[in-house]
Amino acid sequence: IARSSLNIKLKAHSRLPSLVQSAFVFGSLALYSDVISAVPLSALAGVLISSGAGMLQPAELTTSLAEDKYNLGPYLVTTCGMLTMGMAEGT
Repeated sequence: IARSSLNIKLKAHSRLPSLVQSAFVFGSLALYSDVISAVPLSALAGVLISSGAGMLQPAELTTSLAEDKYNLGPYLVTTCGMLTMGMAEGT
């Protein structure tokens, strides 16, 4: 999610930003795996939720709903799944 969000914000047209981000993630995991493993899962879930919310644009949602009411389904299923399956809490 974070890579997609960053690519959207940068208006990336090539794969280079994805490769650089992947190298950064790999390097971070290789060098700081002990520190990263101490981060609570609920904090990581919060990062995912906030970056996902940053990609959500209300104007696109209203346009999508105006075209077809069935477009609301995936949003509701995803939200309900996150809340009921413990993904928001990081379990």
